[in-house]
Amino acid sequence: MKISDNGLFLIKKYEGCRLTAYLCPSGKPTIGYGHTAGVTLGMTITQAQADAYLKGDVAKFEKLVEKYHSRYTWNQNEFDALVSFAYNMGSIEQLTANGTRQRAVIAEKMLLYVKSNGKVLPGLEKRRKEEQELFLAPVEKGGSMSTTVSQRSTLKTGSRGEEVKALQEKLASIGYAPGSADGSFGTKTKAAVIAFQGDAGLTADGVVGAKTWAALDEIKVYSLKADGNKAISANFRVKEFACKDKSDTIVIHDAFVKEKLQKIRSYFGMPVTFNSAYRTPEHNKREGGASNSFHLKGRAFDIVVRGKTPVEVARYAASIGIKGVIQYSWGVHVDSRAVKYWAIDKNGKRTTVTGF
Repeated sequence: MKISDNGLFLIKKYEGCRLTAYLCPSGKPTIGYGHTAGVTLGMTITQAQADAYLKGDVAKFEKLVEKYHSRYTWNQNEFDALVSFAYNMGSIEQLTANGTRQRAVIAEKMLLYVKSNGKVLPGLEKRRKEEQELFLAPVEKGGSMSTTVSQRSTLKTGSRGEEVKALQEKLASIGYAPGSADGSFGTKTKAAVIAFQGDAGLTADGVVGAKTWAALDEIKVYSLKADGNKAISANFRVKEFACKDKSDTIVIHDAFVKEKLQKIRSYFGMPVTFNSAYRTPEHNKREGGASNSFHLKGRAFDIVVRGKTPVEVARYAASIGIKGVIQYSWGVHVDSRAVKYWAIDKNGKRTTVTGF
């Protein structure tokens, strides 16, 4: 298993990021997001190095939690909570009593790990409580992705800190432009939030509350190399949505794939192939795509259903509530826009329609 965005957010929230080495409460030289290996006082790093350290450290603690997966069959929330715990404490061996404790006991015992050098730290008390809440939170029926978001602050103009930085990084990674990921919620970040909220069909007020966080979590950023064979739904894998230029990054509106594209695949009972899905900015420009294309945001999919006409596919897509549908001679464009736009394109001449 791999930690989700929800779990990474929890780690970043409590570790914080410092680019100059410092002594942690336990007296260890630390840098980045709580990285300690090979760190000496006076050492400095870049943000890119901090992110690389985080990636490597998380992978190590994922393995420690994965070690007990055959015993517990962790769901995504449990896995995320335990990776965060291990990232902070070093392991889950004592917490799980080497895999002999029941889940309820593991959750109960989490709250005991709140001391450093014999002193109870309020920050650790808060972290353990949030990890416990995540561990006990239910997940989506029939799936593994979390439906509850680790308690996040409401962010708006003037907000500062690691939560804002995480928000800016996510917005930038999914095709919006929040400005520098500096942890300061300014005008550019607000504009990016408003643009995202508009695409997601939310009140476009520039305030990031529970609904906006949840909508952001529906958009996933994958690696072709690391995640290519990962199943998103019964019939679709991550690699099918890769940009045609073979870039490693793939952005996908997971919820739309699960709820709409899979329904199309199941209804027709025939393979669905992609003429275009996610596009990098560079590839989109070469293709002559619009600068605000939904393909840049992982929200658009140009599909062909084997043995079915574009008319049949467009008609069914419209019938299941897809608001972005364009029927071409070769196939159908569908996207997850919030405002209805149905059209038929014949040799570049496009006409909006009320039905197919």
